[in-house]
Amino acid sequence: MIIKEINLAIDRAQTIALKLEDGSSVNGLPTWAQESNRVKLRTDRGVIWIPIADIKHVTRIISFK
Repeated sequence: MIIKEINLAIDRAQTIALKLEDGSSVNGLPTWAQESNRVKLRTDRGVIWIPIADIKHVTRIISFK
């Protein structure tokens, strides 16, 4: 389910909000990292790489135009 939601967000150029196992959350525009076990997230603070195993929940942020 997590990978499916990330793929949909990438295909539709949608921002996602990730809730991580440690309780923190992060928002950004996703792309796949070179390693298949991590997602690359472009945030307002820069680019970060998050292991899929650390992701607890994915929310896609859909903007209506």
